[in-house]
Amino acid sequence: MPYANNNGVKLHYEVFGEGPPLFLHVGLGGEWDLWKLAGFLDRLEEFQLIINDPRGFGSSDRPKTLAAYRMKNFVQDVVTILDDLQISKCFFWGHSDGAKVGNAFADAYPSRLRALIAAGGAMGPTDGKERRDFAKFVRENGMGFLSEVFEKSYGKKLPLWYTRGRPLRDPAIVGLQLLAWIPWANEAWEMYPRIKVPTLLITGDKEDPTGLNKKIARAMPDARCVVLKELRPESSDVMLDHVDELMRSDITVPRAKRFLRKHMR
Repeated sequence: MPYANNNGVKLHYEVFGEGPPLFLHVGLGGEWDLWKLAGFLDRLEEFQLIINDPRGFGSSDRPKTLAAYRMKNFVQDVVTILDDLQISKCFFWGHSDGAKVGNAFADAYPSRLRALIAAGGAMGPTDGKERRDFAKFVRENGMGFLSEVFEKSYGKKLPLWYTRGRPLRDPAIVGLQLLAWIPWANEAWEMYPRIKVPTLLITGDKEDPTGLNKKIARAMPDARCVVLKELRPESSDVMLDHVDELMRSDITVPRAKRFLRKHMR
């Protein structure tokens, strides 16, 4: 089980396949093997996939301070893993909060990126209220809802290899990350015009009724937006629509591959 070390925080990651390196970063509360569960290992066979357990989750270390979960540390975690593998430049695909890490990574280290896919991670002008409210909800209700929505999106019982090895998702750590990112979130809108790497934004239509992703794509020098309308047309469940972006790799990967292949030349 490979690990990298960022200033004393041990970071677990996995590597699969050969080809152009593609870093996959899951969202808040997730672990690396969500990408496996969703079928990405089979559908992205032409790439070398680097998949991490974000700090605080899975087999990575779980610091207990707010400062440990600032955005700059998540970005440095990506850099640390790439350095550990001696990879100078990669593609990056992030989902949800993983997409936000991708944006911050592209802003801070553009020379390390060939192209960026940001799925379900749109961040508009905010005072942090949404993240504060969600942190309060998680503290009061725990993280049980997350497994339920993954299973609903998967469309059947989650396999034993996934459920049996599921580490405890600590609501306190989820709350720390939610609150620690607020200063960065307040400035995110000003970041988009600085991101010059080619970018594909992916969103479900239910989660983005105001067209925020398209506005962000227009603000970025080299970006386009794909709105997935076929994820779950019979449902108005915004959370499920958002999770389906990850779990429905049969829909998202073909669009992403066209974008990635264009920038492999």
